[in-house]
Amino acid sequence: MLLTNAITDSAGGDHEKVVIRQKAEDALGILLLREALYVSNVAQGDEPIILSSGFEARKPPTPIGPWQPPWPSGPLPGSIDLRWDPVKGAHWYRLLVNSTDPDVEAQWTVLDEITQASFAATGLDPAKHYWFRVCAVGPLGPGAFSDPAKGFSAPLP
Repeated sequence: MLLTNAITDSAGGDHEKVVIRQKAEDALGILLLREALYVSNVAQGDEPIILSSGFEARKPPTPIGPWQPPWPSGPLPGSIDLRWDPVKGAHWYRLLVNSTDPDVEAQWTVLDEITQASFAATGLDPAKHYWFRVCAVGPLGPGAFSDPAKGFSAPLP
């Protein structure tokens, strides 16, 4: 009901109401993803169970193949826009960031887990180098991480 109200309220183009609608859409997307993962875990490939949940059955899983690392850029102070080629079969991507040394494994932290093959990293220190790497997570679990890609967060104007 929250999303239905948000869609109606944002029809006039009010920026604040559009942001509320977008947040409601994002929350619904996360809930649907969680539900799909739950059904997948419970069903373990059993098609009647999948179909009884309201989801459609899909082709059997295949391993995730190789892909290119993200290419950073960024127009806003303290931000870097990341984009990479989508991976066939990926349910989502795990994005890691490192602000010190990409060779030190302990310095990598999870920045976010997202369903798109792009991400706007914001809230970073302006004019600073960061390293990013991504792994695709599919039906058989996470794939290998990409090679680290170095980005420079946009400086203050």
